[in-house]
Amino acid sequence: MKQTQEQVNDEQEQSEIKPVQIILPPVIFLPAIHSDKFAELNNLSPGIVSAWIDRAYIPTVRFGRYKMVNLALIYEKLKNGVAL
Repeated sequence: MKQTQEQVNDEQEQSEIKPVQIILPPVIFLPAIHSDKFAELNNLSPGIVSAWIDRAYIPTVRFGRYKMVNLALIYEKLKNGVAL
């Protein structure tokens, strides 16, 4: 039995892959992170990150006795196109 062109077009439309909308949960943004965790997330050794902190290559903020990498400032600088 022969199919009409309209039936063929309908079958092709039905067999096409339709895009799927994915709804992601909100991301929690931390304003600061421990240098060891920063190193781990960026595939760097903790010694490298520590040296960058000592040389002020990356901004930090102090929480008690801990010196944390200031992600909020890094984000703002990158968003505005300013080099670190």
